[in-house]
Amino acid sequence: MFYLSNCDLFSFIGVYLVSSLVVVSGSFSTNPEQQEAKEGGSAYMFCLYQEDLNEGDELAWFRSRVKISNLNQVIREAVDDPLRYIFDFDEATRRYGLTIKTLKRSDATDYACAVVNGDTINFADSAYLTVNEIPKKPICLSVEDTYPEGLSATIICGVEKTNPPAIVTWKRGNTVLQTFQENNNEHELTYYSYTFKPNFNDNRATFTCQVKTEIDDSFQVNCTTGIINVLYKPRVSIPDGTDINEGKEAVLFCESDANPDATSYDWKFEPDIDPNRLKFENNNKILRILAATKDLNESKVICTSSNTVGSSSAYVTLIINPPQLKTYTTGSVYDPADQQVNGEEGLAFTVPLILALAGGCSVLFLFLLLIPICYIHMFGRKRVMTPDGRIIAQPDIYFEPRDRIMPPLPGLPDGMTWVRSVGVQVPGEAESESAFYAEISGSRKSACSAYGSYTGYGTYGRRSTYI
Repeated sequence: MFYLSNCDLFSFIGVYLVSSLVVVSGSFSTNPEQQEAKEGGSAYMFCLYQEDLNEGDELAWFRSRVKISNLNQVIREAVDDPLRYIFDFDEATRRYGLTIKTLKRSDATDYACAVVNGDTINFADSAYLTVNEIPKKPICLSVEDTYPEGLSATIICGVEKTNPPAIVTWKRGNTVLQTFQENNNEHELTYYSYTFKPNFNDNRATFTCQVKTEIDDSFQVNCTTGIINVLYKPRVSIPDGTDINEGKEAVLFCESDANPDATSYDWKFEPDIDPNRLKFENNNKILRILAATKDLNESKVICTSSNTVGSSSAYVTLIINPPQLKTYTTGSVYDPADQQVNGEEGLAFTVPLILALAGGCSVLFLFLLLIPICYIHMFGRKRVMTPDGRIIAQPDIYFEPRDRIMPPLPGLPDGMTWVRSVGVQVPGEAESESAFYAEISGSRKSACSAYGSYTGYGTYGRRSTYI
């Protein structure tokens, strides 16, 4: 038992039909020409029949010797997708055309037009349609979880075999890498590889397999490895900080770049340094040398960092400078090693410092001077003058008016009496002898009582007496 695909079945039926018919050489003035088109595009071919069609004659197109049309009508059973085929016939020019849209790879075969009359077929010369295949998306293969530094590694991508062959390139960023093609006709895919020795610069890098084709400059498909993980031992460095003044503290940092992260840091010294003068911090990443002295000059300090891949070291040489000298305004030279003030270094009275102190004192003096001036201006006694310019003396003592109710007095009508006390201002320079006493007469009092009140007033020295 054997099976036939649709195309094989069409070809088998076509061969059977043609073999059972009488084939006569055609009378076509123009035969179809060879065609070449890209996959997904369209193709057009035609033929010209040089004679008038006789009664019973019918034009038709054949695909691989399988009849696929009756003049302008497609034979649906003979093709996979009838909507992709268009037939047209122009009686005036006897031009008979075939258009195939959305070309597939299976459309690559022979095509011929013919005149069919009963059992007689008059074929034109056939033409071959070449379909240039567009590569599909590649597949990136053999991407490992980790790549140890220094060991050979290979990345591979698989690309389908096409006509014409795809143009494949491995790239890292915009850099084109040397790509090797594996020739194996047994596989459906063609494999392209790139071999390299990863280092720390390749960690977290992405490699791209780029596929192009010569039939379409705008076409490009890719696959990527994703971010690769390269394992490498620490890369150690000690930043600048080895130029130290005598008596000062030296601070050194051990920095490392590693994958996986460094797990330990160790310090060594050539020659050895007293451990009591050393202090380690942050998991030994930071080294403090307390009160550096001249004997440490040109000593070598080595830091070694390790992880699961390996270890590496870096070193620096200490430079111990003499203590810094500070200059005073007198021009004398002060050495902080010779004298201490309360356990601290003496203060350097430089010219800028002295000018700053003088300026601060001046501002403070002006501020203190303004306080009494402002107080006198705001709260001091103000002079009052007459229109002719004479100053009116202001009293030292003031008496304010006060109202009160007095009990009935003899000789006055019944009822309470309202009394107003009038205060008189007395200049401070007035003598007590110049004070006088005045009493309101009885008739005046009676007159005031008629209105329900009377007023008494008088002055004596610096106080007022009221009746």
